[in-house]
Amino acid sequence: MHAYKTLLAAAISSALLVACGSDSDSGSDDNDAPQVEVLTTANLDQAVTMPDAQSVNVADASIPTDLPTLSVTGSERAIVTANSRNRISLSVPEDSVPSGKKVGGYLIKFGNSSQYFVAAGQQTTAQALKSPVVTTKVAPFASSHKQLPTTQRVQIAAAAAETQVQVAGWSTTEFQLPSSIPDLAIRIYPLLVNDTVAEVVGLDDIDISNPDNWLGLQLLDLVVEAVATSPVQVSLTWNSEVDLDLWVIEPSGEKIYFGDQISEESLGWLDYDNIQGYGPENITYAFRVPEGEYKIVVDYFSGSADADYDVVVAVGSNVTTYSGSFEARANVSDNPDQDVVTISSSDMNPLLAEPIRLDQWQGVWSAGEGGATLFDIAEDRLRLIEVSSCSRFNVRTNGYFPTGFRVVDGQLQVSNAFVNATIESSEGTDVDFTYQYESLEQSSIPDQCSFLQ
Repeated sequence: MHAYKTLLAAAISSALLVACGSDSDSGSDDNDAPQVEVLTTANLDQAVTMPDAQSVNVADASIPTDLPTLSVTGSERAIVTANSRNRISLSVPEDSVPSGKKVGGYLIKFGNSSQYFVAAGQQTTAQALKSPVVTTKVAPFASSHKQLPTTQRVQIAAAAAETQVQVAGWSTTEFQLPSSIPDLAIRIYPLLVNDTVAEVVGLDDIDISNPDNWLGLQLLDLVVEAVATSPVQVSLTWNSEVDLDLWVIEPSGEKIYFGDQISEESLGWLDYDNIQGYGPENITYAFRVPEGEYKIVVDYFSGSADADYDVVVAVGSNVTTYSGSFEARANVSDNPDQDVVTISSSDMNPLLAEPIRLDQWQGVWSAGEGGATLFDIAEDRLRLIEVSSCSRFNVRTNGYFPTGFRVVDGQLQVSNAFVNATIESSEGTDVDFTYQYESLEQSSIPDQCSFLQ
């Protein structure tokens, strides 16, 4: 599902990009953490919403059963994660609209019972960027560990009734998603009105009792994606198959991005670099950060299509969406100049825990089934050892655990993602992993890897 860099150095970062929870702590119990529901298909309707669409309730008996399947001419899929916003574009093939009619709007269904209506021609608005313009690139960037997308979305040139609507993710105070939910779809019904109708505001303006007003059925893939969550979380999604990148530039100038996914200073991290389009890309902070301003930046790394994107900044219960657009670009660069917003350490730190010192947990620890992955922890060193190959990965941590480790009831824990994204990612293999936590247990380096001691 997720594409990773192929350089070993990047694989080290990917292996160590572990999910953090809102209950990270430097050493105390977190039994007071609020209880949240695990997100499943059964409660998906409660968690995933379309905030700028009209909530409706159309009986299944009112929907014709013999509707033809129409091409999806807008977005190829919708991505939804915790604290996310994803704009999807709706439209229909122009030649499918009968003479004397036009598309008045779209009935949208997903989950067990959620239904929404959006009028044709609507354009989603969110808090705009200060300068929502295309970034200017400088020297081409040709890193061997940044693979470019090989597929592009097929565009249908003649489209009608272009419309945008937002799909909004869930609050981390209400739901958690340890692993992604596959094989879901949004059902979209374009609805017709006479071409003499001046304006459609809501579903009541369309005669849905007339079967001739039901144009067909469109199926849009819905990707309910697990990501790392934290009291401070920045997420990026977009709506075309290009490679956008999320950056945070820290007060010292250190940056979290695809080339350096863990910050040695703030201990924040990027959980994976999505290069196939749509996102998400996700940066989280669990531990108190150095004072100063943290600049969020979006870069159009490569591609040949326009892209609308949304950045969601969640600082505790303050969740804000920022939207922008890029025109298609053929060149490749890692020098972004489109700032989204700046967040201050003074807003972040009251929500964050004290960092966990490595020297509190010195020794060899195991995680994963059968102790397949070891953590070799010294006073100023954190190493990952993959037992099957005796591969060793060093992590820059400046004497502290990075975001994603936590202590619960006196036990050191780390995300399952840490365990599963190891050697596979260094070979460029798609790696699916969950964001459940595992407790580390004391262990030892096996004889076949004794040379690593």
